[in-house]
Amino acid sequence: MTPSTPNQISTGWGLYNGITHHIDGKAIFVLKYPTGAYIKFAIVDAYNGYTFKYSKWDGSAWGPTETRTLANGTDDTFFNYFSFNTGAKVPNMEPSRSAWDLMFTKYYTFYMGVQMYPLSGPIQSPNIKVAMVQPEDQATSAYTIPASTSFSSNITTIGHSWKGISTVKSDVVYYIKKGSDYYRMYFVTNGGATTGNMYFKYKKITATLGITEVGKKASFGIYPNPTSADKKVTVLFDVKERAGNKGSVEVYDLTGKQVYSSELTNQAGFYKQDINLSHLTSGNYLVKITYGGSTETKKLIVK
Repeated sequence: MTPSTPNQISTGWGLYNGITHHIDGKAIFVLKYPTGAYIKFAIVDAYNGYTFKYSKWDGSAWGPTETRTLANGTDDTFFNYFSFNTGAKVPNMEPSRSAWDLMFTKYYTFYMGVQMYPLSGPIQSPNIKVAMVQPEDQATSAYTIPASTSFSSNITTIGHSWKGISTVKSDVVYYIKKGSDYYRMYFVTNGGATTGNMYFKYKKITATLGITEVGKKASFGIYPNPTSADKKVTVLFDVKERAGNKGSVEVYDLTGKQVYSSELTNQAGFYKQDINLSHLTSGNYLVKITYGGSTETKKLIVK
């Protein structure tokens, strides 16, 4: 147990110093291996990396104390690994964060805000953003992309949030944004402690949204297409660079007559703009989207 000190936060193995922002080690651990070997281990300091000491038991006495420091920020991975056998950092234990989107693992967290508890679930890489929607029918073909503010980079946005009590929540859906692509995902079964397996379904919905790239400055989509009975359409766009660019959305009938026009809000990031086409009769139309000097034309069916 790490001793408590006024105005210092315990991490379990050390105390956080609010003045220096270092974590000062206050605990010693003894690691026992199946072979019968023992290693004495203590983290001395943590700040932009870890400094630690260790010693090996030779069967009758502790060997010389070794000191090592592993710095943060040198690898495109989440964790650094160290081998007591070689006395050095182990390279390339993980794939680059750019090589994966979700990692299914076990982690400790404050369960129900009460105590630290081991839970399993996926954590996300920096490549993606995730929005959780609840309640939503999982096995439906009708859905709406969440607002841009709902998408999060928090690595445990999914985590264990899909789990119920010994079951899976049947009304939780996740929308995943990776670059200009979008995916819809939900869990169907949890193997739990018996197998540890996590079963889920996912579908790439970029094509469903009709998203195409306008030059290199933005990606746009229109949904639903065909429209629903109220003839309201959402223009979904992901602006990669603003730099004073302005955009517009124009709707033409098949004779070439403009029947709708609206300016796209000039801002950066992922967002959407609703347009009301209730004044149009049912039929086929062309939607012209312009941004930053580039133009895309899409076919739209109005019911």
